[in-house]
Amino acid sequence: MGLADVLQHRLRRSRPEVSLPVFPTQNTRTAARKRRKLLREQKAAGLAVPQKVRQESDDDEEEGGALDADDIGGAYKTLVSLLADDDSESDVGPSSQEDDSEEPASDEELDSDTDATSEEDLAAEASREKLTNGSVATSKGVTAEALDDDTAEPADAQTSASEDESEDGAAEESPAPDPDSRTANGKRDGGSTFETLATDTVQLHLERVLTEDEVASLAPGSRPLHPAPKAVQSEVGRIWPEAQLLASDDVRLPVFPPSTSLASYGIKERLVTRWRTVQGATAGAELASGCQAGLFALLSSQADILHLARPYPTSADPAVPDPELDAILLHILQHCASNADRIRKNNERLKTNPELDPPRDQGFTRPTVLLLLPMRNMALRAVQRLAELALAGAPTDSVQHRARLQEEFEVEEGFAAPQAAALARKPPEHRALFSGNTDDHFRLGVRLMRGTVKLYADFHTADVIVASPLALATKLTDPADREGADFLSSLELVVMDRADVVLMQNWEHAVTVFKALNAAPRQQHDVDIMRVREWQLAGRARHYRQTVVLSSLAAPEMGALMRRCAACHAGALRLEARGAGGVLARVLPQLRQEFERLPRCAPAEEPDLRFQHFKESVWPRVKENGRGGGQLIYVPAYFDFVRVRNFLRAEDASLLLLSEYTDSGDAARARAYFRQGRRKILLYTERAQFYNRGRTPGIQDAVFYQLPTHPQFYEEILNQVQESEAGGLPTITVLFSALDALRLERVVGRQRAARMLKPSSNSTFLFC
Repeated sequence: MGLADVLQHRLRRSRPEVSLPVFPTQNTRTAARKRRKLLREQKAAGLAVPQKVRQESDDDEEEGGALDADDIGGAYKTLVSLLADDDSESDVGPSSQEDDSEEPASDEELDSDTDATSEEDLAAEASREKLTNGSVATSKGVTAEALDDDTAEPADAQTSASEDESEDGAAEESPAPDPDSRTANGKRDGGSTFETLATDTVQLHLERVLTEDEVASLAPGSRPLHPAPKAVQSEVGRIWPEAQLLASDDVRLPVFPPSTSLASYGIKERLVTRWRTVQGATAGAELASGCQAGLFALLSSQADILHLARPYPTSADPAVPDPELDAILLHILQHCASNADRIRKNNERLKTNPELDPPRDQGFTRPTVLLLLPMRNMALRAVQRLAELALAGAPTDSVQHRARLQEEFEVEEGFAAPQAAALARKPPEHRALFSGNTDDHFRLGVRLMRGTVKLYADFHTADVIVASPLALATKLTDPADREGADFLSSLELVVMDRADVVLMQNWEHAVTVFKALNAAPRQQHDVDIMRVREWQLAGRARHYRQTVVLSSLAAPEMGALMRRCAACHAGALRLEARGAGGVLARVLPQLRQEFERLPRCAPAEEPDLRFQHFKESVWPRVKENGRGGGQLIYVPAYFDFVRVRNFLRAEDASLLLLSEYTDSGDAARARAYFRQGRRKILLYTERAQFYNRGRTPGIQDAVFYQLPTHPQFYEEILNQVQESEAGGLPTITVLFSALDALRLERVVGRQRAARMLKPSSNSTFLFC
């Protein structure tokens, strides 16, 4: 039973003749007032304002003053009055309780090392209040806030938790009322507003009111991307060589060169202090790496980001820092801290003035951040680093269930030595990716509390969910799970790192997860419905969710995922590194490389056309030239692999199979038979190369059924080709189509790829 059904049922029992009131959207004048207020806040904070917002504000000024209409607030008051008369128990089942008996009774008991706010912190807080409200916040009555970012509780639990935490910090004195100010639900409150700090970009992003026209403009595929200005492009190129930044028209581009000071981004002072402790940074230079500063600037824009220039790791040592991962984790901590502080302050105001309308500051469930990672070794590093940044200087026992995390996510000692010996012969980036536990099925909740990080928290009470796409897809498709994707209903930040590795696993799992994001929950999870954000109730949560996908290369699947599932109102950014030269220059043997272009066709028809071309044109040549053996056929997609395998078996070919599912013993035997010429043809998949990176001696000719996703695979295979005993140049045959433009560009270079994809009578290209 959904939340709306629960409310409707309760209303029918108490008022049979009354139906659930409809929550109308704000009228045009109310939305105009919101836009003008947002414009003032952004100007006061020194933020860039998009041209579209400035034009709408000018149009609003021409139309005249705002209308004092409280239609939404009136609807909610009606609902409150109706529910107040019904004190009977709800039909909703019992709330989910945490299954961990080790959790303390309250967060207060865990606060053995409460942070003390310095005089500089108070001055900075007062300065931010002044920027936001246009009035001077007096220091009298403003007490030191020793409240951390980790104490926000879901719904009713948050309100009760504030009573236990009142001794840590009193509510700040309310600023002078803004004559045009409104509460989160659009009603005036006589000056006691639930304000948003102008420097807090998270709350500015979450509390923006979208008009119907703005929502319509966020439809999938309706936001084309354009190159950023040349001044920005030059700075981007210095940080990410040969990279290009594309942006939608409605995005607020961050300032480039990016600032290295976290204070300029409005980061919580306690987070800045911990960051300096962990990173060993100095004030004003916390972001030392260019890639780190650039990525954090993009993340702080709150826009959807497709980052296709994520460098491969080069070291398997966990002690070697990953600057971009640290930037992502700091952005996650800032998001959780902003929401927690917002709820805490509102709880204090409600406690001192119960007559105030409930603020709209929560979702249907507590989790607001999802971090998707492909393997356990990456998750282990991310979770440990997250705890380190959240608890810098705290006792070592502040991370609950640390031993369980290490037991489940580290490699057992008995398997560590053989694995390390095998990895020592692999390329550096392969050793960095596959050192440790490479299992791809895991999920755990992380709850951030004051002075403590709890791992393996129940999903509905966690702040951050760390999981693999496979594990979440398995849970979402479980028919026995009554709650389904309820824990994904209120996500406001989703990050998928190493998407290129996910592409080598099964991309459909990632698609399944993204389709389930921000769906309406099936059950009620101890939520105060009167404090759920309006856009959550209206089904517009996807327009407030920031989606970040990071990869080392571009793929059509990633672009399609962002177009269909990412629709944030803050705009969209795409950072891609386009290799200018390709990898042909790194091929050492002298080879005859023939690239054959397939005719243009619809995407759905391309697999059939490719297979038909292989049967009619390529296979007769392989059959004729391959009598001496040494013929390798490289197939990236597993479905194409099965199709070609069945065809070659029907042709009674001398065939060996080597895929990602072949165990190590059979793989070694297949390579030996191929090298000795006992079998003539080796059918080889791209995933086998990705996971093993093994050498295949004995290759005399090669056919690429489709270009590799990773360009280094093309280079590695060709550098293993040997001349046949009969003499002559070995022949490399490559099939490509217009849909392989990105793969072709990474192999032959940008300029060559552009010429090879132009429609012409010539469809064969030769490189020697």
